[in-house]
Amino acid sequence: MKKNIILGIIIVLLVVAVGVEGFFIWKLNEDQNTEVKEQTDEVEKTQPTEPSTKPNELPKDEIIDGEIKISKKYSNPDEDELVYTYLTVTVEDKFNYNPEYDESYYKYIYNIPQININSEDIEKINQEILKEYEDIINEMNDEQQINLGCEGLIYEYYENDGILSLVMINKTESGGVFNCKTYNIEISTGKVIDNIELLKKMNIEESDVKETIIRDIRFKMYDIYNEPSVYGASSFIEEQKNKTLDKYENISIDEIELYLNDDANICAYLVIYAIVGGDYLTEIWNLETSEFVESI
Repeated sequence: MKKNIILGIIIVLLVVAVGVEGFFIWKLNEDQNTEVKEQTDEVEKTQPTEPSTKPNELPKDEIIDGEIKISKKYSNPDEDELVYTYLTVTVEDKFNYNPEYDESYYKYIYNIPQININSEDIEKINQEILKEYEDIINEMNDEQQINLGCEGLIYEYYENDGILSLVMINKTESGGVFNCKTYNIEISTGKVIDNIELLKKMNIEESDVKETIIRDIRFKMYDIYNEPSVYGASSFIEEQKNKTLDKYENISIDEIELYLNDDANICAYLVIYAIVGGDYLTEIWNLETSEFVESI
């Protein structure tokens, strides 16, 4: 009887020991699986991104006919295309149409881009771009009027040492004032980089950029206005120049739209107080060559 009790106790202890050991083995495997999953997730987050060439299902092309006619055409990217025209919108102002003029007199084209890189930053930018211009198009349709502050959209993009720069310009009939938006992206990570990061990657000092802008405003940008008999009193020219200097002496580098052009030169979108026409005009300035950029 005593032997049976001892044997029973031994069996119970063995069962408990096996159970405890099994729990620790299960727990160890669970911890290892969790660690592997975390490492895998981290690798996926930091892996270099590649352009997504898989075609997406596109919305149907559309024509909305009214006093202004709006035509929408959607497109997928070509293979390895970093930036592409996802949506082309043609707006025709039929009310102001005059057959004696070229068709560009009443036709406005919006080439709405999307960036073809897979990342959270890029997805956010793409949604931001698309929403902004869809809102503009929808407003024109609702009001049956052309948006005089955005009479078309053009864009260009440049690739330099792993950095993608996208430049978008809202066209206007006046031509003197336009809006410009730039994005600079590290292609390998798909992350947006601000101006300070951009300059660091190009080994350019932030202070050098500000000094170049200030110097060029003072000695270069207003050279075309040095004919007082044609453009007005020199005191007014000096006043407008000083207003522009004051503006750029007192803003941070991240308040300026910067990008790299196809020669890897830093270019800046600037608002300049004018001496003719409206109160100000807008220009893109090449900081390397100290010249206005004719067009993108």
